[in-house]
Formats: sequence, structure tokens, C-alpha cells
Amino acid sequence: MRVDSNGCTQASDFEVAVADNNPVEITLRRTKQDLCKALVPDGAELRWTYADLGLEAGAPARILNPLK
Repeated sequence: MRVDSNGCTQASDFEVAVADNNPVEITLRRTKQDLCKALVPDGAELRWTYADLGLEAGAPARILNPLK
């Protein structure tokens, strides 16, 4: 997923909530501001594995609030 970034954004800057629906619903919330001053027009690409999210590999899922 791509998110806005000023150069220091990391996956750990986000809280990920997983709702056990069908398909699984994932909500992302930034918990730490990126106060860097780099120009990153394409933002940062962040990844979470199924295991990171506590999901079975290949489980259908959707992101409720795409960030970019």
C-alpha cells in the first residue's frame, strides 16, 4: 500500500485494526507523524504480511480506508 510520506514513514507508524468479517476488513490509522522534510511525491510503500495481521495466508481481505 502507498501512503503519504515526508521521508521517514514506516509501517510501525500505523495502527492496524482487523475486523473478522467476510471478507476480513482492515483499517489503518497513522499514530506517528512523519516530520521529515524530504520530497517524496509517490509516498512510501508499506507492507504487512498475512502473519503480521494474524490472518490465514490467502484469506480474502479489503482495506476500508485506503490512504493514498
